[in-house]
Parts: sequence; structure tokens; C-alpha cells
Amino acid sequence: MGRRGANEYKAGEALQVISCDRNGESVNCPSCGHSQFDRSPKKRLTDTPGEVYRQVRLTCRKCKRSAVYMPTNFVPMAEPEFV
Repeated sequence: MGRRGANEYKAGEALQVISCDRNGESVNCPSCGHSQFDRSPKKRLTDTPGEVYRQVRLTCRKCKRSAVYMPTNFVPMAEPEFV
């Protein structure tokens, strides 16, 4: 029982979905085969400084399984005591 919930993909499935999203490719759900996902946030990341998101959530519209990842351009702010 390594997964946090029943609606999360297994590691290999999540990597497949995340990789396709990052590359802008379409993907079918590894679990149910459905081809439509809800993405939060809906728009893709840009280089605009004001549009940096902490995480991206992809959820299959049919089976509701989800994968969450940190965008590649997200840089956590340093803690003041460590700077």
C-alpha cells in the first residue's frame, strides 16, 4: 500500500502521463484507456514570471485517477535563514 489513495496512478503509470504532459503529447489513461484529462492549472507554463505554479495535477475524466508533479521551471524560494 505505497500509494496515498486509490485514485492515484502507480509510479510507472504516473511517469508516463507526466512525461506526455510535459512534452505536449496526447496520452491515453494507462488504467482505463480514456484519452481525456483534466489539467490544473488549465494553461501550460510560460516564461512569464507571474505564471509559476507549485504543482500540476492531471486527472483522468473517466476513472478519476490522478498524477501530480512539480513543473520544471518551479524553483522554491530559499528560506531567509539559509541564504
